[in-house]
Amino acid sequence: MFDMHCHLHEPVFDADRELVIARAVENGITGFVTNAGSINDLSAVQELAASDDRIIPCFGIHPWFTTNLPKNWLEIVQNFLSKTPSGVGEIGLDLWRKNIGPLEEQTTVFREQLAIARELNRPAMIHCLKAYDQILEIFRSDGGPQAGFLLHAYSGPWTMIEPLVKMGAYFSFSHATLAPDRRKAHKTISSIPDERFLIESDSPDLVGPEPFRPFSVRMESGRFRQEPANIAAALTGFADFRGITPEQLRKQIETNTQIFLQTVL
Repeated sequence: MFDMHCHLHEPVFDADRELVIARAVENGITGFVTNAGSINDLSAVQELAASDDRIIPCFGIHPWFTTNLPKNWLEIVQNFLSKTPSGVGEIGLDLWRKNIGPLEEQTTVFREQLAIARELNRPAMIHCLKAYDQILEIFRSDGGPQAGFLLHAYSGPWTMIEPLVKMGAYFSFSHATLAPDRRKAHKTISSIPDERFLIESDSPDLVGPEPFRPFSVRMESGRFRQEPANIAAALTGFADFRGITPEQLRKQIETNTQIFLQTVL
């Protein structure tokens, strides 16, 4: 299986990144879709992918970092995308977090990056919080990438799944949705079509509840660090919600991954 959304380039992994990857491989995770977020992340993601062919790089500007971009930011992103098979991400819209760029600014940056994904036939990795109506409207008006797009850590309503699927959406879920009090998320997990369901860690964030985090370590800040090896433990939880065995879900995810990433593998 692949970890369909993570950030293994982040400094929190600098001391033990090779061990983190090795642990994941030992637990059946064979690929890592690693996303940039800011203009300053692009080189780190590129270097990591160049050092390990199990890393699938994604280059893009996250909605938290759309303010104060250089004038040639789009050219910079496109240059990274042109150098290697890669996805466009992490991109999107966020109406939940405070003190970030206004929606109009986020929308402009998002639409321009979607245009690159369409032009280059690359999958797009999308962050969306409290902005699913806006995301869906953009896809209806602009069109999505022919290669499809992944709504990572999907938190939208289950009623929006069908229209998003028609636009080309895949959906990935992190361990955090396995918490007992996330009942709406559990319904959503069970509602995703088999051929569009994927799993992510979002490492180093979105740590799940015990017993789904056997490899998480507590950092100096007091927070637990997520890592891809935990996906193996979470597989059982996701399979239970979907009413199938972990092995059936693993095989389905493997098939879905190969289809979704076919233009970059």
